[in-house]
Amino acid sequence: MVLGQLLAAEGCSLRAQNYGQAQALSSKFFDAVRAQATRTAAASPKDALERIVRTRDAVTASLTRGTE
Repeated sequence: MVLGQLLAAEGCSLRAQNYGQAQALSSKFFDAVRAQATRTAAASPKDALERIVRTRDAVTASLTRGTE
């Protein structure tokens, strides 16, 4: 799924207060980012992807609380 589509779907889930669906979409996103980081050899893009992955726990906690 394209990143923009995923973020739009997650945004719709949050607005509808469907936090379980938002968490599932979030997991797919972070799994895809982690996989891409593994496949990326160049240091700068790899570092950027790894920084995104490190936000996973904070995002998941926020979704659990129902906050954006």
